Amino acid sequence: MSEHGQKGQEAIDLADSLRSEIASCLEVQKQRLFEEIRHYPSPITACDQQFNYLLEQQTQVAGELQRLRGLFHELPADGSALRLIAEFVRSSSCFDDEAKQRILSRMKQG
Repeated sequence: MSEHGQKGQEAIDLADSLRSEIASCLEVQKQRLFEEIRHYPSPITACDQQFNYLLEQQTQVAGELQRLRGLFHELPADGSALRLIAEFVRSSSCFDDEAKQRILSRMKQG
């Protein structure tokens, strides 16, 4: 394999690994929110702001998982996969600044 081909494969491998890490992080958030909502004390009223906030977060995380799957149904063969991941992470409100930095730093190291 040529050096260019090897670097391309390394970028694809890194992108795939990052995609899995991001999906796993979102799945953990989704499960945490599910459990928090499931164990929320009753009665639940329509004006319960905390409960409504949890529902909004759950919907947002589910949407981000769907967006991630849509973006990366098949990883692009060129170098754009890493760019797409960086854009996804930067634009997602489901990651705090620390998580964004960790993922982006890992991308730069790769």
